[in-house]
Amino acid sequence: MNAFRTLVLSMTSIAAFAALSIYLHAQTAAPPSQGPSISVSLALAKDHVPAGESPQAVVTMKNISQETKCFRTADSLYRVHVEGKNGGPPETELQRKRQGEVRPGNGPASEEDSSRCMNIAPGDWFHLTYDLGMFYDFRKPGAYTVYLEILDESKDKLGSGVWLRTNTAQFEVQAPAEVQATAK
Repeated sequence: MNAFRTLVLSMTSIAAFAALSIYLHAQTAAPPSQGPSISVSLALAKDHVPAGESPQAVVTMKNISQETKCFRTADSLYRVHVEGKNGGPPETELQRKRQGEVRPGNGPASEEDSSRCMNIAPGDWFHLTYDLGMFYDFRKPGAYTVYLEILDESKDKLGSGVWLRTNTAQFEVQAPAEVQATAK
């Protein structure tokens, strides 16, 4: 009987030690990665624009989370990217400032209003229209692509957020004679 007790106590001790060892050496599983709380897409008001006119990009943001979200519309929460076959069009002073490229003779950086907030219920969406001429000079004809990056602030507890990229859209800046030919 003593041998049986000793065997049971030994087995119990081994099992307890093994369980404690596994518990102490186990890694905590990372919380499941949640996807973005918004979906973003881009469309252009027109895909042929006369030289000197400003293309308009319409961004649709949809709340795909399960809770109402506050979406701020501050300038620092989006990035505009326009590219052409031979590089992008010239950047405006505003675009250079937004990218941290201040040149001699440029005015001071403008202060942005980051207090604008749009509360969007789950499944709802809204549009923001961006005047691309505020960021780039479209006086010369050419074929271009555009996309935007939108900051989803709700995904990062440290406040830096996650950048979401829209689809890429194409447009053409045309000389006045080309615009008339396209219209016919």
